[in-house]
Amino acid sequence: MGVENSVTSTWEDKEALGQGWEELEASGDLDFNKLFTASGEIEQAIPYDLGTIFEFNILSDLRFENVSGGSLTLQISISEDGVSYTAFANVSASTNYRARYLKFKYILSTSNSNHNVYFHSGTIFVNAPTVKVDYGRNLLISASGSHVTFRGDFTAVPRVTSLNIVNGIKGRPYSNNVAISGMDIYVADKDDVLIGTARVDWEVKGS
Repeated sequence: MGVENSVTSTWEDKEALGQGWEELEASGDLDFNKLFTASGEIEQAIPYDLGTIFEFNILSDLRFENVSGGSLTLQISISEDGVSYTAFANVSASTNYRARYLKFKYILSTSNSNHNVYFHSGTIFVNAPTVKVDYGRNLLISASGSHVTFRGDFTAVPRVTSLNIVNGIKGRPYSNNVAISGMDIYVADKDDVLIGTARVDWEVKGS
């Protein structure tokens, strides 16, 4: 199919994840093997979620055909909170990115509209550490706070991803003194007075 100037196509990672180009074309869900008469874009609609904020590098293997004057460019947009994203910028293997959510865009262009660009395949490698998770369930928090000790193999201070009261006590759980080895958990009432009757589920993620 031909794509005219400035037309953007999108894909959703739920469709593409774990499938090859041939599988996607055979299923009829997506047509990645598109030709572009002058220029065009394929932009990711749903971001990848790494599970927590990481520092990482990007490597890519992009394959396309063009007689002369054509190019295929990979761009990335990143976010730490899933709400505010950076503007798309060209991926650089030497750049150290920091984010939890990331989206990609392919930009195809040719200087000669008689020389179509045929996009055959694109593999993106996110060089990020494996996510490590630690958690506790139904922990009784004392009025002076309770300390929890993390698993012993974190290499950096993990990120607190969940703190929830599970026994119906009305209050606000929060963490303090988060370190590579553990953290303190407190529960305060509506007047910010510490209370000692709440039970909490907690979770941290890191590398």
